[in-house]
Amino acid sequence: MSAGIRTGRQALWAAVLLLPLFLFGAFLIDLVTLNISNIRTMKAVGLQSETRLTAWGSCRQAHITGRNLLLQGQYNAALPLLQEGVTCTDNPWAWFDLGRTQYALGNLDGAAESWQHTPEGYHQAVRLAQAAVQEGDRQTILAAWQFAAQVNPAEQSPYIQLARLAAESEPEQVEPLLRQAIEANPNAPAAYVELGRYFIQNGSPAEAQPLFEQALALDPTDVSLLIALAENAAVLGDTPAAIDYWEEVAMRSERRRASAYFQIGRLALNDNNLSSALAFFRRAVEIEPQNGQFLLGLAAAYFELGCRQEATDAYQDVLSTAESETIIAEAQLRLADLAVMTTETIPCPQ
Repeated sequence: MSAGIRTGRQALWAAVLLLPLFLFGAFLIDLVTLNISNIRTMKAVGLQSETRLTAWGSCRQAHITGRNLLLQGQYNAALPLLQEGVTCTDNPWAWFDLGRTQYALGNLDGAAESWQHTPEGYHQAVRLAQAAVQEGDRQTILAAWQFAAQVNPAEQSPYIQLARLAAESEPEQVEPLLRQAIEANPNAPAAYVELGRYFIQNGSPAEAQPLFEQALALDPTDVSLLIALAENAAVLGDTPAAIDYWEEVAMRSERRRASAYFQIGRLALNDNNLSSALAFFRRAVEIEPQNGQFLLGLAAAYFELGCRQEATDAYQDVLSTAESETIIAEAQLRLADLAVMTTETIPCPQ
């Protein structure tokens, strides 16, 4: 073997043996470079976090200091601090205190905007309106509810209160304000009910009924809406609908069941459906046997049916239980009529 070949092979073996060393060395260099880069990155992130933490602490301290000045009545000194306090954190109480300061300084638009950032702001606006009501000055009350509506335009209550105020001196504004309340929150039943009652008071019960129905659709659990629908249906002369609503009341509310039966009895009596009237008056009296009004209804059904003895007994029960002078007077009048009646009594339905 020639010397040249031998030298070439030795060089090849040397290269093979040295290659892992070179690769390992390159790996170490990359690792060191990566660690240095990571350290630099971590230092930068740490500096940023420290900066953010410092800024947060500064804002927090500004809020605390501003709040203390606010509580001391130093509104002008508190204002810039509280303005700083809301810039670096989503702190609803910082916004609340800023709004209080702006309100105290007479900047109502600024206060309303600040209080829109926190639910407590609207509650404070309502408390201010309620305090104005206690003071009794109409213009102050009006301005307070207008401010509450500005703080939270999606609440119905301020518009309803403004409509009630308008009814005293500007009745033409009542309906527009209540329509505005419905527009503010179409999914709340209160404004529908308020507008329905307004129509009833102004002799338009037909316009009230769909409003009550809409309110009931929004809150099917509200039995008072069923009562409003029943009473209004009776005013409209729709006796079957009124009876249906009262039956729904009786089914849903144990507390109002006796009254519902009594109302159905009255409707049936007015419609000359005497046997049905008697049945529902009996059911009402079974629940509240000491209720003079219910007993008077039962006696009236007996009287109209010609059941003289049962009517007399029922009117006597009225006299022994009723407290209302009107009810007692009605029972005495009917007993006098029965005393002079000459028609023969008839058997009553059982």
